[in-house]
Amino acid sequence: MNLEQLLAKAEPKLSLIHPELRLKARELITRAFNMGIYVVITQGLRTIAEQNALYAQGRTAPGEIVTNAVGGSSYHNFGLAFDFAIANSNGTVIYWNTNVDTNKDRQKDWYQVGKIGQDLKMEWGGAWSGFRDIPHFQLTYGLSCADLRNGKKPPVFKAAVEEEKESVRMYKPSRVFLDDTKTVLARFENKGEKSIDKVHREKLNNGELSLDDAVGLLFHAIKEEMIQGSKK
Repeated sequence: MNLEQLLAKAEPKLSLIHPELRLKARELITRAFNMGIYVVITQGLRTIAEQNALYAQGRTAPGEIVTNAVGGSSYHNFGLAFDFAIANSNGTVIYWNTNVDTNKDRQKDWYQVGKIGQDLKMEWGGAWSGFRDIPHFQLTYGLSCADLRNGKKPPVFKAAVEEEKESVRMYKPSRVFLDDTKTVLARFENKGEKSIDKVHREKLNNGELSLDDAVGLLFHAIKEEMIQGSKK
């Protein structure tokens, strides 16, 4: 894989985490790639139900213990953490052995990536005392999980706002996309899905709807069978 492919592979897992953490994750992947290390993202946002299922592993469910965090006590549950792994050059093999040295520089890849993350001012689970979580990075903004459960929010990342504005300018949808999106939004409104249509309707009316927004809406509409995909 080239760098563009590696970043594209990571994007689905990174799309729902905090914008600043997402940018740091992309930079981590880029720096590691330049060292000959292929980083793949294995986890981004994790729901509380998913967290509880993971916590049960090795306790009340088969498998090894991989976390000490129950649902609501992991930064994954709030989009402030991601996990990574080391892959081969085409992404078909994941190396879970933390001693692996894929770039043959006589250093452990996982720990090299951990150092990159620390240089980017992320907290690395591999540096924790006691239970170490080597695949894990997080950005807490000084907030505890209890703070987050009680409704406290991390700061808005201004650079990410500017990045989104630039995305709108650079990747503005075509008229065909906009017309199709208007049709989809009308069908969402008829179905009563206000949480979906309100924000996108405002973006559409203000000329701020990005290509990613439009594509996401159209794919969701196809999934909900509101419109039909190609029969070919």
